[in-house]
Amino acid sequence: MLPSKLKRSKLLAGSVVLLLMKMSFDAVITVDTNGVPTLQAQYENVIHEHLPGVETWTVTPVAFQIGSNAFFSFDVEAVSTTSTVKWIGIIDITKVSTA
Repeated sequence: MLPSKLKRSKLLAGSVVLLLMKMSFDAVITVDTNGVPTLQAQYENVIHEHLPGVETWTVTPVAFQIGSNAFFSFDVEAVSTTSTVKWIGIIDITKVSTA
């Protein structure tokens, strides 16, 4: 059995610091008769942000077209010198169409 001081230092050396940015987006995207998508409006709500002062993380909604198909996604970017960033997104889409 290891002495308790050694156990603590070993845990600290292998510990992970959790940096968190939690936000929600509401976005309105329209698609015209040619299939061209347009981001009409967006609302961003930062719920929690715990980042080091030297880092910036951004999430931007974007509508785009490939061929004749309309797409919607998020561009994510992290400016970091020391962190490994993993993005997790939960998306709920409501489609409204006119006949």
